Amino acid sequence: MNQAQQQAHRVTGDPGSCTTPTGQATNPACYGPVYNTGDDYANNSVFTDFDGNPVQANQDIEVWGTNLTIDWTVGNLNIKSITSYREFDIFLFNDLDYSPHIVFANTHPEYSQEQFSQEFQITGLAMEDRLHYVVGLYYFEEEGLEDIFNQIAHVPFLGVTPPNFFFQNLARRIDNESKAVYAQLTYDITDRWHATIGSRWTESDKTFVMDTERPLSFSQQFGDLSESETTPMFSLSWDANDSSMAYFTYSEGYRDGGYPARFTGAVPNPLPTYDPEYVKNYEFGYKTTFANGRARANLALFQMDYEDMQISATSNLPGIGDNTSKANLGNATISGFELELTALIGDNLRLGLNLGVLDDEIDSFKGTLVSSGITLSKSNDLPFTPDYTVALTAAYDIPLENGAGITLRADYSMKDDYYSRTENIPEVLEKDHKTLNVSARYFSPDDKWEAGVIIRNATDEFYFQSRSIFSAFSMGFGQPVRPRSTSVFLKYKL
Repeated sequence: MNQAQQQAHRVTGDPGSCTTPTGQATNPACYGPVYNTGDDYANNSVFTDFDGNPVQANQDIEVWGTNLTIDWTVGNLNIKSITSYREFDIFLFNDLDYSPHIVFANTHPEYSQEQFSQEFQITGLAMEDRLHYVVGLYYFEEEGLEDIFNQIAHVPFLGVTPPNFFFQNLARRIDNESKAVYAQLTYDITDRWHATIGSRWTESDKTFVMDTERPLSFSQQFGDLSESETTPMFSLSWDANDSSMAYFTYSEGYRDGGYPARFTGAVPNPLPTYDPEYVKNYEFGYKTTFANGRARANLALFQMDYEDMQISATSNLPGIGDNTSKANLGNATISGFELELTALIGDNLRLGLNLGVLDDEIDSFKGTLVSSGITLSKSNDLPFTPDYTVALTAAYDIPLENGAGITLRADYSMKDDYYSRTENIPEVLEKDHKTLNVSARYFSPDDKWEAGVIIRNATDEFYFQSRSIFSAFSMGFGQPVRPRSTSVFLKYKL
């Protein structure tokens, strides 16, 4: 009997039946296989208010944003300003055990964020138009709050009798700021050889405040992170002729560090952190058009070397318990190639092929990493790294006598097996799957009106886009792809 079932039988008062496989599979008082519906998209979830009373799970989502782009031309300089603002406010219910029992409910009374960004760019030419350059400044700030109300059937952990389903209320506040300066220069060495160098300096400041309220305690933790990094790039390209070119690019990037944010046991003070992730990318590519411009081929070979790679992990901290967030795996390598082919057959039919092949390796660990009770090893696959992906497209244009047109299109894709988590257990394995989307679009003679119908996942394929596990409560959950859906649309260009 797993921990979730132990929790459930305390609620139902039927421990004798719920400790047996037969009871778990047949007794509605138990949490287990009895609630497997056989329907890929069905569940038995119940939603409760803060007092544990059943409620209708209405979700409220408000999202809006705006942006303004201004261009100035001064001589041979182009100056651009890009201003953006966005915010969202969400209230949602979440029942992560998908049964009629209160095993683990996760409600967000408030989930909100607002962000602002400002960018200035200057582009121009110099040295008799042989030097192309862009320089820029970037600024970003955001504030956010995630308020989470957890209900868990876990009597011994709470230490109260009779059972109190309230486990904890988390209020997590962020206040982040990022600044960057960048420049990129491309010099035409000859008419066919071109060299590009660039660099970006980024500084980020993060403030994190977490309030944890539980039946018998309240705690507040603070965190401040300040990081800065300079990331260069270099590229050399060669125009073999008017229709073919080859290039080599080296670039570096990084991702900020942060804080684990969910704890089932004591909340540590000060909060632990995970380190930034660094990556070096090497890419060689070749692009060409042929058959009198009716066909195109693009090929890219790449390798990405990661240092302190960040992964989703549920790790156990001594004296604290499970924390669910990110952790630094160590060093890893992802390499592969991508091939893109397109061709115009006759005057109306366009065919396309995209092929991607990946190889991933864990090179070394940053110490021993145990996630969800599993010690990770070099033989584990990295998450979301299928060995291959294939996409086929076909589009047929039907011109009409009045100048309007109809386009019929089909997109078929195939993806090999992959894991959603580095633990590589069967519960997070996604088997290879295939999807088909089809559409028909009508374009008016003046190209101002467009109307159409789109059928997504036309073959009604079922698979999970991602899966997660919650080892503290012996639970797993995933995000399934949407079933077959049909939509119609109408567009008008002002």
